[in-house]
Amino acid sequence: MAPRCARRGQRCSTSLPSFALRSTISDPSSLAPQLFSGSLVKNFRLILCITSPTQAGYVHDGKYGRKGITVFIIIAAIAGLVAGEVMRRRLNRLGYRLAEGEDGHRETDLPLPGRRLWIPAVLAVAWGSTVWVVLDDVHSPAQWVRTAGWLVFTAIGLWLGAIDLDVRRLPDAGQIWLAVVAVVGGVILNWDHPTRLLVGLGAAVACGLAFLIIHVISRGNLGLGDVKLIMTCGWWLGLSSWTAVYAGLVAGCLLAVVYAAAARVRQFAFGPWLVAGTLAAGLIWT
Repeated sequence: MAPRCARRGQRCSTSLPSFALRSTISDPSSLAPQLFSGSLVKNFRLILCITSPTQAGYVHDGKYGRKGITVFIIIAAIAGLVAGEVMRRRLNRLGYRLAEGEDGHRETDLPLPGRRLWIPAVLAVAWGSTVWVVLDDVHSPAQWVRTAGWLVFTAIGLWLGAIDLDVRRLPDAGQIWLAVVAVVGGVILNWDHPTRLLVGLGAAVACGLAFLIIHVISRGNLGLGDVKLIMTCGWWLGLSSWTAVYAGLVAGCLLAVVYAAAARVRQFAFGPWLVAGTLAAGLIWT
């Protein structure tokens, strides 16, 4: 996929001399003096521009920081904090728990999940980061649609993840809403790029089949809810590239392994880590 600034007919540039930017890939050490001389945010954007071609659009017209975007980042973070608090209070009512679970046990008899104060913080960081990375042109309707799609995707994914952590189940209602957002948003943004839609569809089918096989082999230890979720995540990431799909899967699995090792458990909720891996990969390769 071509860099955003190239697709808009703009020249990607940084405060580095052009020869230094061209030589960075072949000689990473040539970038070191520049990295240690700038601010953290500036350096992070520079690294994104150089290490990921699709991120080159973050640095264009010789400007860092994208004036005017900061206020939207702050607004998104505050909105995420408020929406996360509303979500936390709704979840703490435990209305999603079933009197008779899918495997026969009563979810209402499970221990209380606690106050879950992490939910507002996670959503605030996720929404702020999403706006910072995705919204690079406030005058582009497509950028606003893409940003809104990621915000809604993240919110629903967090809702599903919190429930999965509590009862190890991904409700179908939330899965349907997540799939609708992903499909409608993906089609709107890529209506004039049928190849991307085909790649997204192929990624959804491939991920779904792979996880279905694991579900059968593991005798249900990997739930069907995870199979449904990975199909949606595969579609969403597949609209960017196969690399994004691979990265999302690897990131999700690594996060799950780290969580299992830290918590010292053999059985755990996989959904939250799939969503986190999708968000991480999507923000890099979108």
